[in-house]
Amino acid sequence: MAVTNGWGQAAKNNTNGYGKLATNNIGAGSIYEDSWAGDTALIGVTAGFSYSKSSYVNDEADPTPTITGTTGGTFSAGSGLVFVDSGSNTGSSTGQIDLSATTVAAYTITYTVSGVSSNVSLSVTQAFVNDYSMLFDGTNDYIIITDPYVFDNTGYTISFWYYTPAAASMMAFAQGPTSNFEIYAWATGYWYFNAAGGGGVFSPLPPIITNDWTLFTLVVSNVGATLYQNSTTGGSTTHTQTFASTPVYPNLTLYPHMFIGKRSIADTYYWNGKLDEYAIWSSELGSTEVTEIYNSGTPTALDTDAGNYTSSADLQAWYRMGD
Repeated sequence: MAVTNGWGQAAKNNTNGYGKLATNNIGAGSIYEDSWAGDTALIGVTAGFSYSKSSYVNDEADPTPTITGTTGGTFSAGSGLVFVDSGSNTGSSTGQIDLSATTVAAYTITYTVSGVSSNVSLSVTQAFVNDYSMLFDGTNDYIIITDPYVFDNTGYTISFWYYTPAAASMMAFAQGPTSNFEIYAWATGYWYFNAAGGGGVFSPLPPIITNDWTLFTLVVSNVGATLYQNSTTGGSTTHTQTFASTPVYPNLTLYPHMFIGKRSIADTYYWNGKLDEYAIWSSELGSTEVTEIYNSGTPTALDTDAGNYTSSADLQAWYRMGD
C-alpha cells in the first residue's frame, strides 16, 4: 500500500518534490528501516546465531547452531566447509555442519535473513589418531619411568585409558620404590587411590569398567581427589575422596621412579589388560576439560588446546604407549 504521511511527515530525499508522498510498496506491518534509501532492511530483523563451541574435531557429532535472531534465513561459509542439508558451503537453512566432509581449517560462517547478516568464527580440527596401546599379561609385565614428573602441593591431574577383561587386584600407577602413592584396582571391583599417607576412600565407590576402553581421570588437590570415568556428562558419576590428613606428595628424593602396571614396593598386583595415553598435568583440570578429553570415546590430542580443553600448557608428561 502507499505510504500515508501525517502532518510534518514529508518523505526524506524524495526527488518528486517537497511534500510528495513516497510510493514504496510496504505491506501492512512491514515498516522498513531507511526505506528512503532502498528498502533494504526490515526494522526488528536480527541475524543472531551461535554454535555451542568455537572449535570442533572432525569426528564429533555434526553441530547445529542456535538461531537467536529472526528465523527463515540461510547459512553460508568459505570453501571447504560442508553443510548437511545443502551438501555444499552455501544455501543451508539449518546451518548444521557435516564435520567429516569439511576440510580441517578455520571458517567464518554467515547467517543472512531479510538482508541482515551476522558472522561466527569456527574451526574444524583433525581427530586425534590413536592406533596403539600397551598390553600387560597380568603376570610380570610393567613399565618403569626413571625420570618422572615431580608432584607438589599445588594440585595436579593424572589420566589414562584402560581396558581389562575382569576386575582384579592390580596396579595402574605407582610412584616409589618405597611409597603408597598408588592408583589401583581391587578384586572387589572398585578403584582406590592412596596419596602417600593421605588415606581415604572414594564415595561412592568407583567401579572398574570391564571389556571396554575407559578414560580414567584423577584430579588431586591438597585436601582430596575427584575421579571421573569417561565423560562428566551422559549419566556418569563423579567420585570424591577426602584425605584423612594432608598427603605427602611424591618428590624425586623419596620417589625417584614411576611404575605403570605393577606396585612400586613389591613385584605384585600386575595389570591384566591394556593401558594407554598416560598424562600428567601440574594443575587441576575442570570437569568440562575432562569431557573434552574424553571426546565421546575418541582420545583428544593433549598437547594442543581444543574446545573446552585449555590446559595444554600445564601438561608435564604424556606417554603415548606405542604411538
